[in-house]
Amino acid sequence: MSVSPHSLTFPSSTATVSVKILNSSKSLSVLSHYCLSAAPGSTADESALRLICAGESFLIEHPSGKKVIYDLGVRKDVSTASKAWRDALASGVQLEYGPDVVETFIQHGIDLKSISAVIWG
Repeated sequence: MSVSPHSLTFPSSTATVSVKILNSSKSLSVLSHYCLSAAPGSTADESALRLICAGESFLIEHPSGKKVIYDLGVRKDVSTASKAWRDALASGVQLEYGPDVVETFIQHGIDLKSISAVIWG
């Protein structure tokens, strides 16, 4: 059952958060036929089309000083990834790595100890 957007309610608050996107320069490239179909009549070779997704993370800062990371990035060490991820990589998923969240924070002078929580997506 879906909820109408008009029926959503949020508690009132006097605080807002700052949200910063971190483009970790990582990308995930998947053969498009895993998630898309070519339009009817298309002459595109579906086996050659790839869907490219960026690996981004978000730094969420509350006025109280608390910082949370919502990390949608891809881990560099895939040997410790789940079997499902390793199987996906073996089936044609390609990864391009850039600096990860920790490296990006260090580059920009953000103290890692200032992060209150990490949410992995």
